[in-house]
Amino acid sequence: MATVRQPDWKKPIATGLWGYGYHLPTNQDVVLLSNGTSVVGSDPDRLWLFFLMRDDQRDVAAEEDLKAHEPLPGILESRSLNNENILGIREQHIERFLAALTKTSP
Repeated sequence: MATVRQPDWKKPIATGLWGYGYHLPTNQDVVLLSNGTSVVGSDPDRLWLFFLMRDDQRDVAAEEDLKAHEPLPGILESRSLNNENILGIREQHIERFLAALTKTSP
C-alpha cells in the first residue's frame, strides 16, 4: 500500500468541519474534509471529500474545471451534501492525484 504524506496544514474551516490541506505550486490548496477524528493515511478505501481553495475561499470554478478535465480519469467521485455536489477521492489515490495536479497547475 502506498504511503500518503501528511498534509501541509490542518485547521477548522467551519463549525464541526476540519480541513487537511495540501499546497499546490499555485496559490491553491486541495483541502480534504474531516469531522476532526479521521486521520490521513489510516484507511486506503476511505472516501475523502475535498474542496479546492484559493486564498482561504472555496474555488468552485476550479472544481468544475477539474471535473471536466480530470487529470486521472475515473478516480474522482462526488457526493451530494446540503444540495451541493462535493468532489471526493479515495485515500489510495491521493498521492497520484496530488502529483497530477502539481503537473497540470498553471
